[in-house]
Amino acid sequence: MVSLPERFDQFMTLAFSARILPFDEKAAKLYGKIMSERWKMSRPMSSPDGQIAAIARAHGFAVATRNVKDFADCQIEFINLFKR
Repeated sequence: MVSLPERFDQFMTLAFSARILPFDEKAAKLYGKIMSERWKMSRPMSSPDGQIAAIARAHGFAVATRNVKDFADCQIEFINLFKR
Protein backbone atom coordinates (compact mmCIF):
# COMPACT_ATOMS: atom_id res chain seq x y z
CA MET A 1 0.00 0.00 0.00
CA VAL A 2 1.30 3.45 -0.93
CA SER A 3 1.22 6.06 1.83
CA LEU A 4 -0.51 9.39 1.38
CA PRO A 5 2.78 11.36 1.33
CA GLU A 6 4.14 9.01 -1.35
CA ARG A 7 0.97 9.42 -3.41
CA PHE A 8 1.25 13.19 -3.07
CA ASP A 9 4.89 13.08 -4.23
CA GLN A 10 3.85 10.98 -7.23
CA PHE A 11 1.09 13.45 -8.07
CA MET A 12 3.43 16.44 -7.80
CA THR A 13 5.96 14.75 -10.06
CA LEU A 14 3.35 13.93 -12.68
CA ALA A 15 1.61 17.28 -12.50
CA PHE A 16 4.56 19.66 -12.33
CA SER A 17 7.83 17.99 -13.35
CA ALA A 18 7.79 19.57 -16.82
CA ARG A 19 6.53 22.94 -15.53
CA ILE A 20 9.11 23.86 -12.93
CA LEU A 21 12.35 25.38 -14.18
CA PRO A 22 15.50 24.45 -12.28
CA PHE A 23 17.87 26.77 -10.50
CA ASP A 24 20.76 25.07 -12.24
CA GLU A 25 24.41 25.98 -12.80
CA LYS A 26 23.60 28.43 -15.61
CA ALA A 27 20.97 30.18 -13.48
CA ALA A 28 23.33 30.25 -10.48
CA LYS A 29 26.03 32.00 -12.51
CA LEU A 30 23.51 34.51 -13.83
CA TYR A 31 22.21 35.02 -10.29
CA GLY A 32 25.64 36.14 -9.14
CA LYS A 33 25.96 38.46 -12.12
CA ILE A 34 22.49 39.97 -11.67
CA MET A 35 22.94 40.49 -7.93
CA SER A 36 26.35 42.07 -8.47
CA GLU A 37 25.07 44.37 -11.22
CA ARG A 38 22.13 45.48 -9.11
CA TRP A 39 24.38 46.09 -6.09
CA LYS A 40 26.71 48.27 -8.19
CA MET A 41 23.69 50.33 -9.30
CA SER A 42 22.71 50.79 -5.63
CA ARG A 43 19.55 48.82 -6.40
CA PRO A 44 19.98 45.55 -4.48
CA MET A 45 17.25 42.96 -4.80
CA SER A 46 16.06 40.12 -2.62
CA SER A 47 17.56 36.67 -3.08
CA PRO A 48 14.24 35.12 -4.21
CA ASP A 49 13.72 37.86 -6.82
CA GLY A 50 17.30 37.40 -7.97
CA GLN A 51 16.76 33.67 -8.36
CA ILE A 52 13.54 34.22 -10.32
CA ALA A 53 15.29 36.72 -12.60
CA ALA A 54 18.24 34.38 -13.12
CA ILE A 55 16.04 31.39 -13.97
CA ALA A 56 14.02 33.50 -16.41
CA ARG A 57 17.16 34.89 -18.04
CA ALA A 58 18.79 31.46 -18.27
CA HIS A 59 15.78 30.07 -20.12
CA GLY A 60 14.86 33.17 -22.11
CA PHE A 61 11.48 33.59 -20.45
CA ALA A 62 9.60 36.64 -19.24
CA VAL A 63 8.49 37.13 -15.64
CA ALA A 64 4.86 37.98 -14.89
CA THR A 65 4.81 40.26 -11.84
CA ARG A 66 3.28 43.37 -10.42
CA ASN A 67 6.66 44.34 -8.93
CA VAL A 68 8.17 45.45 -12.22
CA LYS A 69 10.63 47.79 -10.48
CA ASP A 70 12.14 44.77 -8.73
CA PHE A 71 13.02 43.19 -12.08
CA ALA A 72 14.09 46.31 -13.97
CA ASP A 73 17.70 46.30 -15.17
CA CYS A 74 17.95 42.49 -15.03
CA GLN A 75 18.05 42.08 -18.82
CA ILE A 76 14.82 40.10 -18.82
CA GLU A 77 11.39 40.79 -20.18
CA PHE A 78 8.68 41.26 -17.60
CA ILE A 79 4.94 41.44 -17.94
CA ASN A 80 2.73 43.42 -15.58
CA LEU A 81 -0.58 41.55 -15.72
CA PHE A 82 -1.97 43.86 -13.06
CA LYS A 83 -1.47 47.10 -14.96
CA ARG A 84 -4.67 48.78 -16.05
